[in-house]
Amino acid sequence: MSEGASYHFYLACQGRNEDQSDSAIVVIDPAEGKVRASTSQGFISPRSLAGQPGVDRLYVVDAHDPTAVSIIDCVQLQPHDDDVAPEDGNLGHAALSPDGERLLVTANSGRTLYEVDTKTNLSVRHYDLPGTEGGLTLSGDGERVYMGTSGNFWSPAGITPRVAMLELADRDDPPVTASDDEEEEPMDKPRQVLGPVDIGTTVEKITGVRVLLSADDSRLYAWEPKSTDALVVLDTQTFQITAQAKGRPPGAIALSPDGERLYAVYHDRGGVILDPTTLTSTDTFPADPDASPILCMGPDGTLLVAYSTGTAVLITPDGEAGTPFSVSGIPQNAVTAAPTQA
Repeated sequence: MSEGASYHFYLACQGRNEDQSDSAIVVIDPAEGKVRASTSQGFISPRSLAGQPGVDRLYVVDAHDPTAVSIIDCVQLQPHDDDVAPEDGNLGHAALSPDGERLLVTANSGRTLYEVDTKTNLSVRHYDLPGTEGGLTLSGDGERVYMGTSGNFWSPAGITPRVAMLELADRDDPPVTASDDEEEEPMDKPRQVLGPVDIGTTVEKITGVRVLLSADDSRLYAWEPKSTDALVVLDTQTFQITAQAKGRPPGAIALSPDGERLYAVYHDRGGVILDPTTLTSTDTFPADPDASPILCMGPDGTLLVAYSTGTAVLITPDGEAGTPFSVSGIPQNAVTAAPTQA
């Protein structure tokens, strides 16, 4: 694997015990190709995990108590003294800007988006969202939020998987404040909104639209893993679908750092490499079939593949798989962040 790695993988796993007391965040060293450390910190069901390479903090939303975002110091692998507690409860997904200065958190069943200043860990703005959240990701400059959504969750007509883009207010602009005759703070106004764009057919139930943004911000990949609708890619300038893969959607995808290879794991085919523009199959890679895998790409091109069975493997940039190893619990999500010394 890579020598002198400047990052570690952090894999959030839900426990298998009846009380899920064995839930943990597992640290995987890409240089060693194995688990380095783990921490539970009282998490029961880590719904969302946010981090960035080079940033020494992790942000965790626990579905069992979604009232605050817990902060983990990566270096010591210990909880931060502070946390992030937006006004609305029922927090969903979190995403961190590449510079680590902006944390975005969905709340109120995906109807509100909070923008948090990570220097103070205080919410500075909040925006209206379409509701019924899915995945969340930020552009390279941290100015645009791309999200999976589903329209009105309570619609008797069903739920349609969709994606949307919201351009955040300028960082230097003061947040909107309530006037003397307003009891609540008004919502902040985004600079631009694109979508929502339908990416599939209307159904009775979905688990949440996932999104992945290319490193140059030019392409947005979107899919609903439990649906029958195929993976799609959108042009972020026109916000129109430009290609659709064949067959059912993958369980997870990851893009190589150079943007030339899109890795996908399917429940019936295992690891497939897709052309990132046309979404046609070009090759395979050593990954087993899995309905609920987790993929995470390292900045050096090392790929983490974590299976729902509780095993994981690292794959080198040239496609060689390392020795599989066990992880605690059922993998839920993974990020890269600054290496730990724990």
